Amino acid sequence: MVNKFEESSINLYSVEGGTKKLIRNVSDIDDLAELKNPNDALSYARLFTGYDTHYLFRGINALEVSQTSKAYDDGWGVTLSSDWSDENEIEKPTIYKMGNNYIIERCLVSYPDPKTKKSQLYRSRETISPNGKYHHQILKIIQERKMKNGINISLPYY
Repeated sequence: MVNKFEESSINLYSVEGGTKKLIRNVSDIDDLAELKNPNDALSYARLFTGYDTHYLFRGINALEVSQTSKAYDDGWGVTLSSDWSDENEIEKPTIYKMGNNYIIERCLVSYPDPKTKKSQLYRSRETISPNGKYHHQILKIIQERKMKNGINISLPYY
């Protein structure tokens, strides 16, 4: 008897009328959102970097960060041990409007690079249009280092 293991997965679909569309990447949901205010934009961005939903979208491979002693009031963000950075570098997300777009600046931590095994703690800028077009960029790398067997930060692996 041969044991055969299959990787289980969860897929996200958009359904409109009788049409079902598989969502794999952030760009797959361009033009599907209707964002009316900054809180909508932050909630939308957190779909891609939230602990419970990030794995549904390929491409960003990062989670939002909060410092243990400065945990966000709304409970978002993975926490880093104090040796990762000066807690003053970890700030709450800022959201503002530029033209028609929403701009979000916040701290994210990346999954380790497969080649270097290094993760980056960085300040990002995310630009989101009212209809959901999303762009992500790194503003400033706060720290980059190899993981120590997940001791300093716990990133979920699926």
